[in-house]
Amino acid sequence: MEKSTDQFSYSVEIKSLNSKYLEVFVNLPRTLRNDENEFAAMVKKSFTRGKIELNIDLFDWNATKPVSINGELLKKYYREIFAVHKSLGISEPFRFESILTLEGVTHKERSSISTKSRRDIINSIEAVIKKTIDMRKKEGTALRKDITSLLSLIGSDVNRIRLLSKKAVEEKKELLV
Repeated sequence: MEKSTDQFSYSVEIKSLNSKYLEVFVNLPRTLRNDENEFAAMVKKSFTRGKIELNIDLFDWNATKPVSINGELLKKYYREIFAVHKSLGISEPFRFESILTLEGVTHKERSSISTKSRRDIINSIEAVIKKTIDMRKKEGTALRKDITSLLSLIGSDVNRIRLLSKKAVEEKKELLV
């Protein structure tokens, strides 16, 4: 399931494999790692068996991350680079933007997820869990129908084998007499 919030777009996916015991795997982006136990508990509450893998991806961040600039380091880099530029007699103009890419000059803050976006993700997890349960029920119903049909065929074959075996025994007796 793919959706969008006011902050970003995201996808929530559950993979389910039949298994005797319940095993839950949760794959999250770094910004959601603190919620891993809660998301795993949601899955464990809804399933009793199987290998269940919950995958959440965040992409297309709408809000720009706050950026801070280390002014003192920027000035130091500028003075040093400008001095080298001048002393070497480089004719190309000095580009100020090149300093911004140097290590330590800029720092992007880690993105945090708003309460509303987090609630949207939780609602999506609940919806995907419900869809997965519904899909498993449909698969179970189809499997039951197939097994019942096959058992009926086996039952009719067993009856036919019984009749044929009785005839075979009688035919063998007649040959012996």
